[in-house]
Amino acid sequence: MWRRLAAALAALAVAGLLAPAAAAAFAPLTHELNRGSGLRDFWTPERMARAESLDAPRSLLDPLSLEAARKPLPPFTSAPVGAPQSAPVRAAGKVFLKLGGKAYACSAAIVRSDRGNLIWTAGHCLRDPGLGGKFASKVAFIPAYDDGRKPFGLWKANAVGVPRGWGLGNQHYDFGAATLAKRNGNSVEEKVRAALRFDAKPKAKQDWTAVGYPQAGRFGDQMWSCESPFYRRDGFRGPGPDPIGIGCDMTGGASGGPWLTEKGKLGAVSSYLLRRDADALYGTYLGGEAGRLYQRASGRG
Repeated sequence: MWRRLAAALAALAVAGLLAPAAAAAFAPLTHELNRGSGLRDFWTPERMARAESLDAPRSLLDPLSLEAARKPLPPFTSAPVGAPQSAPVRAAGKVFLKLGGKAYACSAAIVRSDRGNLIWTAGHCLRDPGLGGKFASKVAFIPAYDDGRKPFGLWKANAVGVPRGWGLGNQHYDFGAATLAKRNGNSVEEKVRAALRFDAKPKAKQDWTAVGYPQAGRFGDQMWSCESPFYRRDGFRGPGPDPIGIGCDMTGGASGGPWLTEKGKLGAVSSYLLRRDADALYGTYLGGEAGRLYQRASGRG
């Protein structure tokens, strides 16, 4: 699948038919997961309840630009999603994964694809950053998850991919994709009857709706949303579009949750928090590299 694509591109680069920069941009880091059974037995209600939120490495560094120190936070609303099984939010869900021997939870969303089997999340929810980073295992997705309830069932991921830039630990590329195995002959998109359209170049300065599963006391084990105007770009060194911020008090666990544009498309995913920039959430803006990963993961490339 994606592995064959990466190998072919690497061969072209060695042969001198593809420039090194192009090879890096077009060949995502991918990994096929164990196709054996037992995933549903592994993710028991008790293990899911113990799963920890998986925070991005950026939150540990916690830099703060002068722009953030002097820019007022926009007004925003933060509330639980009253009907998580309604469209379009039922395309969002909770991701469970195993990484480094520990169980973690993130957020994700179904995005439209030719095969109807694609979800989008944060890169750090699928792979440790760095050249030697490990991919997650036991990756499962539960659409419209609601306090332990699984209205559309649990779906097994059979392959995951992140952009090569995330493999270098660049926070500009903290996004990733996973393809899901069918259940009873149906794809996840057919079963849920909801999927977000993908927008690889949304305008940053607009009103955003972020959806996810923050794990902290008052949030409970439920889908949550924030609605906010654009706050600021978080500029730091590295290629790729700068992450963008909105007003939002969601915490860890919301990582990978979708940001919906004013047109209801997927334009960013929740990535990190800055401890000294209270009530702001930063998302990875989906630029050209995200579009290339999407084309390949969705079966269109």
